[in-house]
Amino acid sequence: MKIGLWSAAAIGGLLLISAHGAAAQATAGQPDAAAPTAPAATPAAVPAATPAAPPAAAGPLRAPAGTPILVEITQGVSSKSAKRGDTFTLRLSAPIVVDGRVVLAEGAVGVGEVIDAAHPGMGGTEGKLVLAGRYLDVNGQHVSIRGLKVGGGGHNNAHLAMAVGMATYGVGGLFITGGNIDVPAGTIAQAEVMRKSREQQIAADRESARLVATSLSTTVIKISAKAGNEGRLFGSINAAEIAKAVLDQTGVTIDRKNIQVEAPLRQLGEHSVSAEIFADVVATLKLEIVAK
Repeated sequence: MKIGLWSAAAIGGLLLISAHGAAAQATAGQPDAAAPTAPAATPAAVPAATPAAPPAAAGPLRAPAGTPILVEITQGVSSKSAKRGDTFTLRLSAPIVVDGRVVLAEGAVGVGEVIDAAHPGMGGTEGKLVLAGRYLDVNGQHVSIRGLKVGGGGHNNAHLAMAVGMATYGVGGLFITGGNIDVPAGTIAQAEVMRKSREQQIAADRESARLVATSLSTTVIKISAKAGNEGRLFGSINAAEIAKAVLDQTGVTIDRKNIQVEAPLRQLGEHSVSAEIFADVVATLKLEIVAK
């Protein structure tokens, strides 16, 4: 099965054919059959170009899972104002072609989601922005997509050169860290079509969980506690306190039963614990216990 994206040349071919069609219609009604220029107005080569523009398939999108697509982010996103759960608009920037047939034309609108965002803080804390594609609207139905990888194309992609240099990509989306991060409208990114049915939702949830886990691994969770001599705590920090601190400081909800504390936390300083965010998705939580 041949899967690909129409090039700009193919799109240009469509426009050229449309222009020729308009010219042919304008000359077809002329009564003077002897005019020497009439045959030239409808060159025989025009119909031959038609195969280069396969018609879009009607009905639901028929593209296998993993089919690559190009999307344009049409609504700018900034770490200065974005919040987890915010959505932004996007559009298909090139037709999806499967087996030589256009299964979805350029211009289909869709939605992406802010998985996590933070602006730079005191003490040199980095800003971060985690984005993922969510779906395209196809004939009133949502076709799930995943991933966002910024490439070299697009008139606004140059503005992301520095940020992308510090970005990581996964199947779930785009993770950028640094100062104030702006992803402007017009940015072109690569994504892919997801599988359908219930597996689609499970896969989307797992990928979101992976992005959240990656984001949490870059965040230090601070917990205040009373301590005595040599930094020893009066008691210990338990899983419920850790879950509350994570929720208060990041907005991420973790069931305390899913937080694994290998040994009692009874000392000021830095510690690490693991937390299951989703089935088979485990995050490492960095804790800093400070004296009240």
